Amino acid sequence: MAQQLAPSPEGFNGLSLELCQMIALEVEHDKDICALRLVCRMIRDAIDDTEHSFWRSRFRQRYDFLPGLEFRSLADQQRKNECLALQYQIQSWILRRGTYYDFFTGDSRRERRVVFLLTDLINESFYGIDATGRNRSNNQDRLLEFVQDSRLLIQDRRPSDPRRFEPNFVHPGLAAVKLMCAHFLFCIEGLDDKVFALDEAQYAVYRSAVNEPMFYDDHQVNTNWLLQCMNFFRHYLLGADKLCTTFDELPAYQKPSPWTERLRDLQYSIPLSKHWKGTWARLSDEELDDIRGLEPCEMGRYIFDDLNITEDKILDLELNFLVPGEGMEWPTEWDKELISCVDTLDPWSVYDPHRRYVSPTPNQILNVESKSVRFVGKGLDDEDRFFTRGWLTPLSRQSYIPGWQRMTMMRHTNTDLAASVHEENHAYEGVVLPGGRMIIGRWWSTNENEYYSRKSCGPFILWAVEPTDPKATDTPSK
Repeated sequence: MAQQLAPSPEGFNGLSLELCQMIALEVEHDKDICALRLVCRMIRDAIDDTEHSFWRSRFRQRYDFLPGLEFRSLADQQRKNECLALQYQIQSWILRRGTYYDFFTGDSRRERRVVFLLTDLINESFYGIDATGRNRSNNQDRLLEFVQDSRLLIQDRRPSDPRRFEPNFVHPGLAAVKLMCAHFLFCIEGLDDKVFALDEAQYAVYRSAVNEPMFYDDHQVNTNWLLQCMNFFRHYLLGADKLCTTFDELPAYQKPSPWTERLRDLQYSIPLSKHWKGTWARLSDEELDDIRGLEPCEMGRYIFDDLNITEDKILDLELNFLVPGEGMEWPTEWDKELISCVDTLDPWSVYDPHRRYVSPTPNQILNVESKSVRFVGKGLDDEDRFFTRGWLTPLSRQSYIPGWQRMTMMRHTNTDLAASVHEENHAYEGVVLPGGRMIIGRWWSTNENEYYSRKSCGPFILWAVEPTDPKATDTPSK
């Protein structure tokens, strides 16, 4: 019979300070560290050591370690771990408190405090290398946890009507953070997403480019409209009803995924991944007129029948980005629709139904070509093959987050471009979210002799995928 060992009366007191710190670092939740600290004096000393080495290790374990971070909170600018301990406690407290907020508009001071921190976590992701030498992001782990534990995206009710003097729109900073954090919704196993106020999202995504432009002024993105598009596609791709079963059956490596590298300000556009999947939606001509004729008081009374996406159609797209200096034929008729060959983007001139198209000068084209990336592609939508040509143009920071790009693309079926300009084509204008893994925007028909306010249009979403399982290959495709 094995002899039972009696517990040591010394407990943790017989261990070294470093070993006690290693044990404490294995504790997952901060509240459990507080409880562990009360066990004995040795554990307390290991956590509260005067050099704050435990909290430095804890910070690097939980967050990406930004070079020079230890200078952010100390007036004396000295390298002290006390700064990291304070920074860790502040960030953890803000995230913990943020799980109780609604995040409907982001207008309150306490919600803005959380949004500022989430913005920092997004911008500072992918700093440093873990112990195995692989690039990874602790900040993304914290963002995923916050998405799961909070009401940032996963709501439990519809927003109430704004009171007097309250905004009736989402603050641009909160909208940008929601768009970035929406990447993580597709990483949550078994999520039955519930999108409230679907009628508002449906009304927004089918509005014309005149009434709901994608850009407010020079390169400023309408993040509220993009957020409505995201909510619209969440309903179909992640909803409990699994309305798009084809998407639900896709393997994980062919579903949307978060960014995989640091976000940077773009002076020049950068090529994206080669392989993409996506979907789009439309209404019948009659219902399109009906939804555009709704009054605000009629919102919520009707849900219209979206087409294409409800038919389980997921398109495949392959993009080939041209090297600088490589020419690409771009018909003038297409540029009249998409305005790709100008450096500045004024939505009021782009979507003005009475505007007169002015051909860009050679200097304007040269300036845009020096900053933009052009691409050609081909794809398969259900059983229909198509071809694409388009441009990527860099955008400025949106709500302090860098890395946005404008995408303009013409989808055509005829390889003869001279003949194609007179056939039915579809123009795509979208915004590439920072990180280059997702594109959201609007498509419209080009063969209709109508003003922009009358044209058939609808939302689309594209996401970067891997052609094969990355677990079975050493290097993912770019």
